[in-house]
Amino acid sequence: MNYNYSVFLKQDEGVKSLIKWQFNEHGGFFTALWKCISTADDANLACLMRAYPLHIAAYLNYSRGCGWWENLLNELRTPEVR
Repeated sequence: MNYNYSVFLKQDEGVKSLIKWQFNEHGGFFTALWKCISTADDANLACLMRAYPLHIAAYLNYSRGCGWWENLLNELRTPEVR
């Protein structure tokens, strides 16, 4: 999917990584990391938070934030102004 790159660049590293995960743009380590994050229970998410706080914060917004992902997608889909 093509998305508004300037909106992408404004995000923190965790959100950028989550976007890449959702659009299947990751490989290797980050694919494994997101599989781990997305299947972890709350206790393991707390452990992962120590090493990847921005990724876990992004995931919690994605998975539990009402409308967070939809709002981000809407921003990403807005045409770039040049």
